[in-house]
Amino acid sequence: MTNHLPRHLSSILSAIFIIIAVVSQDDFAAKKAVEVRSAEDVIRVWSPNQHVYIKGNLGLGNQQLSELEDWLHKNGSHWTVVLMEQAQDERYSSQDGRTFAGLDAVEFALGHGLANRTKFGSLEHRQTGETDGCVFVLFLRERKFSYYGSDAQDRRGIGESAWLGNLDREAIQAMRNGGRIIDAVKN
Repeated sequence: MTNHLPRHLSSILSAIFIIIAVVSQDDFAAKKAVEVRSAEDVIRVWSPNQHVYIKGNLGLGNQQLSELEDWLHKNGSHWTVVLMEQAQDERYSSQDGRTFAGLDAVEFALGHGLANRTKFGSLEHRQTGETDGCVFVLFLRERKFSYYGSDAQDRRGIGESAWLGNLDREAIQAMRNGGRIIDAVKN
């Protein structure tokens, strides 16, 4: 003898499960930063729901990194932020056979490889349909930032060409005023 639910109760439960699944999608967002050993690792583990990747010791606590991840989920859903203690040991081989080292390896991997080897390159602005992914990289030891904007940012004057000497000013200021890494990312 099997125990079956009445048809209407089964339909109601199915509807409830669908509502829970839709409402809970934000719960699938990453809750903490992902530790990586290289820019290649970022490409390997990249996910559209993960925004913060950490390499090395940046002097930030798990709580700060979790709060940054949450802030990006709410305010920069198509942003990928990579915070690196240093890039000296980085190596990257492009798909066309070129080999890069150090800062160049990270910049090529995240500026080209990420978009070409993951779904990062297909992130789109909800209203305009333009590609909308951005990458921000902070190199702590090298005292450098890198930024890669997409078509949406370029068309709005906030793309890569506007980065140096303009959009990077607040990040530079945050780092000069006590090494405020979180503020450098947010600003």
